[in-house]
Amino acid sequence: MNASEQEAKKLLERMTIKNPPVPVEKIAESLGARIVFKPASDGEEDVSGMLYRSKDRVVIGVNSAHHLHRQRFTIAHEIGHLVLHQGEMYIDTPTIKFRDSKSGLAIDNEEIEANGFAAELLIPRDFLEKSLDSLYKRDIKESEQIVEKLSVEYKVSPQMVEYRLRNLGVFLPE
Repeated sequence: MNASEQEAKKLLERMTIKNPPVPVEKIAESLGARIVFKPASDGEEDVSGMLYRSKDRVVIGVNSAHHLHRQRFTIAHEIGHLVLHQGEMYIDTPTIKFRDSKSGLAIDNEEIEANGFAAELLIPRDFLEKSLDSLYKRDIKESEQIVEKLSVEYKVSPQMVEYRLRNLGVFLPE
């Protein structure tokens, strides 16, 4: 588990969250962030969200035109920036971080860290192990079914479930 994932785990423990789905909006608010949902402006459709931080205000902006699963990931990602990248806050000048199509390309360390944080926050390893055990005990063993059930349980996209499972080295039956 890398440092950003450890920070997500600590946050879940501090908030005493023990089961999915993780209430990302509640977490953001507990950290002092106000969440604003709004569709992106023309020409900015690929912007998923942003973090605005100044000395007296923190706002997480979320593109409301995106699917609910995408919005939850965006909130978790911006919480990652908020928790992990404290050093970027300037006293007089606010810091703005946009989440867009380039954020997932693994070319910016801060974006990579925020993505890892978001993955652990939304689908924590410990929770996932319990969920998989439960599915196997219920004799649910087909990959497609497992991914779909986890997607519903965690309120994330099936693609995120697949990514998380691969990233953790969990191989599903064909």
